Amino acid sequence: MISETYNNFSELLNGVKDNAKKMLNKLSNGLILSNSEKKKFETLNKNAKTKLEIALKSFDLHYPNTKDGFQLRRRQQILKAISIIGNTAECMKSNNNQAEPTKKGPFWSSMLLADPCTMSIMLIPHFESK
Repeated sequence: MISETYNNFSELLNGVKDNAKKMLNKLSNGLILSNSEKKKFETLNKNAKTKLEIALKSFDLHYPNTKDGFQLRRRQQILKAISIIGNTAECMKSNNNQAEPTKKGPFWSSMLLADPCTMSIMLIPHFESK
């Protein structure tokens, strides 16, 4: 389904994480995304990012001086989810033109800090959505 809606905030965060995992698992195995998969991931990421940016603006409006506790953790979750979306989108773009299915990762995969695929993979296990 190209258009996906999320019923609550935790579901949105889990959707971001799950969609990123699916795409990154496929790419890390040297596979190429089909055009329909690319379109689906792009649409899901765009919709989720829009909702997260709205949530972040609303959150900052209601909790402008957040220093600790639940509000700070929730804000960090929003920022991490936005980062995961950005990194997976860049990862997907960098893997668009792979000629060989056995080639793994983008041309900069040896540069750990610059690789958006690696950055997303590193963020996902530490991502809490509860």
